[in-house]
Amino acid sequence: MTRKNAVVTLAALALVGAVIVSYSPAQDRGGDRDLRPPRPGHIEQTEQMERMVELIELWREVCFDEGTAAMIAIGDLKDAVRRKPKEIIEDMEAQLKKTETLGLRNAIRLTLKDLYKAQGADGKVLDHLRMILAENDAALQEEFNEDDEEDDDEDDDDR
Repeated sequence: MTRKNAVVTLAALALVGAVIVSYSPAQDRGGDRDLRPPRPGHIEQTEQMERMVELIELWREVCFDEGTAAMIAIGDLKDAVRRKPKEIIEDMEAQLKKTETLGLRNAIRLTLKDLYKAQGADGKVLDHLRMILAENDAALQEEFNEDDEEDDDEDDDDR
């Protein structure tokens, strides 16, 4: 046999060997050759559909609950897009100026507190915590005053 014939014969044997190995039963190779995920059975399909329905219901709740949707938006302003911390802080500070709802102001301030803490800006951390206390105290005082006025009105009606 010539050298050229030997090389061709060896190449052919290698090719045949590769074909045989690739078509041998999966258990002989210790794994499944098919890289596609197995098709789910009836039970798995039903469970998957139930999970999808639950997810859709959760999203419906979130999308139609203004407070929850706003809280998610606050978190995503910080995390959804890769930005420099300074850009995120500027964006959050601008949103804080536009926001009037106390709960959302609290959420923005707490987010800013974390951002400033990560930057080592301890003064800003304390400023935002103090503002949370001040704004919430004012809201609580207003609520207590309204309750006292209602109690006084009821007392006047009883006389």
